[in-house]
Order: sequence, then structure tokens, then C-alpha cells
Amino acid sequence: MREDLLSETNPNLGGSQTYRVRYYGLTGDSAEAAKKHCDGSDLDGPGDLKVRLESSGVGTPIDWNNDGVLNAAITPVDLNFTNHGNASPIGDGPGPLGAFVDSNDWAGLNLQQIGGRKTYRGISVDFGNEGDFGNEGDFGNEGDFGNEGDFGNEGDFGNEGDFGNEGDFGNEPNFDAVTSSIDAPSLLPIMPPVFTASGTCVDGCFVLRGTVDQISQIRQYQITRKDPFHPDLVRTVNAPPPGPPGQVVTFFTDPITRTSGQSGSSCPNNQMCYDTTYTYTVKAIDINNNFSPKSNSQVGSIPRPSKK
Repeated sequence: MREDLLSETNPNLGGSQTYRVRYYGLTGDSAEAAKKHCDGSDLDGPGDLKVRLESSGVGTPIDWNNDGVLNAAITPVDLNFTNHGNASPIGDGPGPLGAFVDSNDWAGLNLQQIGGRKTYRGISVDFGNEGDFGNEGDFGNEGDFGNEGDFGNEGDFGNEGDFGNEGDFGNEPNFDAVTSSIDAPSLLPIMPPVFTASGTCVDGCFVLRGTVDQISQIRQYQITRKDPFHPDLVRTVNAPPPGPPGQVVTFFTDPITRTSGQSGSSCPNNQMCYDTTYTYTVKAIDINNNFSPKSNSQVGSIPRPSKK
């Protein structure tokens, strides 16, 4: 795949895909934009705004430039968002003409190094002999998790040398830090619209469904609806109870609210009309009021039924 030859209707990623694709797309919202390039370098300037996105499914069309429209061909996009100084960020993959190529990470992964050196503060050398988890200096006697030099007092997981301060395991983030970074929700297609014999969708509605980050404690969703004629409509709704990983949840149901013949520019503000194209995105909000990046966008229009 080449960044200068992108198609959104036919991403042409080659072969049978197993996973959804993560990439960086354009955004005009500095609040959701990445603060650094992917290699950790500073942004090139105020206009260097990209947000991490994820495809809506496996083998589906991908909105590479994040404009809400799927085109057969688009202008180049810096999908891996790395720093290039004065060089062009386009076409920096390892393949011919800067193409990105797939690789088999498992074939090159060497697990023999596990257990090949002392554990934290030299408590043990391995799991089977002296100084290990079962004998002198192990987790049950002197120097273990309960006494001097153990994980509960000096040099423990809570004070000096712990997971949060000086001399820790590499300044790895704690649980709160990990869960404050929320992956964007994945929004499923909203077409065709839903019609029911009674209730909310009796005149037609869009049902926004998808999957969310299962690590974070999601409490609300922020729903943004766009159309070419009105200001964006942003609504915040409570999240349903959490489910198992990968479970599809319903973010929001948006019904037709005007059936009197209005559509497009004649549709009143904050109302929803037939024959009007709407674009939706979703952000997740966790228990600490941290916001995820916005989801992939989904577009739809509800045709006016013949009886309306």
C-alpha cells in the first residue's frame, strides 16, 4: 500500500485481512489531535493535526482522509504520521517506491530471553534454584514479599523503587494512566435506516451501534451529527452497562423528528428530516471525564416514505 495512491472504496491492502486497520487521518479539532508524531518527535506546527483512527471492520472501505466521504481516489495522506524534517512524509515505507509492506512479527520473535537475568533488585536468578521463588531469598522467607527488602516495605511497589517512582520497572504507567487513554469507538454502518410499527423509530431512525475500549470505565458517549446546512449537533448520553470484550453496544438512536415535507436546508435546526444526508461520529467518556478520539464516521440518509 502506498500513501500517494490511496483508494477509500477499495483500500487494496492485499490478501485476507484478520484485523482492523489503525492509521492517522486529518482533523481540524486540536483537542483530539495527537500531541506528538508517532516516533515521539514534536509536531511541525499548528496545522500539523492528525488523529488516530481505526477502520470500521475487516476488509471494509476506509476513510483515509477522515472527511466523511468515501472516494475511489484521494490526495496523499501521511498515514503513519512520523517526523521527516524537511523531507516529504509521503511514501516513507520500506517497500518499493515507499510502499508499506506486511511482515510476520511472530516469525522473528525470540522468547528465549525470558528469565535470562535477575529479577527486580536481584531477588532471584531463576525460578528453580537458590534465590528463586521457593528457597532462600524467595517470596516466602527472608527478603520475600512480607519482610525486609520485600515488595511491601523498603524498595517495594509503593515507595522508593516501586512502580510509580525512582528505580521502578521502567516508569511504566499505572492503571489510571493507562485507562485515561481511551481508544476511539468503532462505529458500524448506519444504513439501512430502521422503521418500526410503533415507538421511537415509527417514522424512521438511525441506530448507532459499535464496539468500545473494554479497559476503560466508559460512562457516557458524545454523539456528533453533521449535515451540510446546519451547525453540528452534539449530544451526550449515558453509556449502557459494560459487556464482554468485543460486544456490540448501542450508542444512540436518532429518529426523524419532522415529517411535514422539509428536508436539507429547509429542515429546522436541531431537527432531523427525510432526504437529508447526515454524518455521525462518537466519542467515549470515561469515569474521570477523559475523552477518546472520535470514532470513524458513518453517513446515511432516510428517504421519505411514499405515505409521508
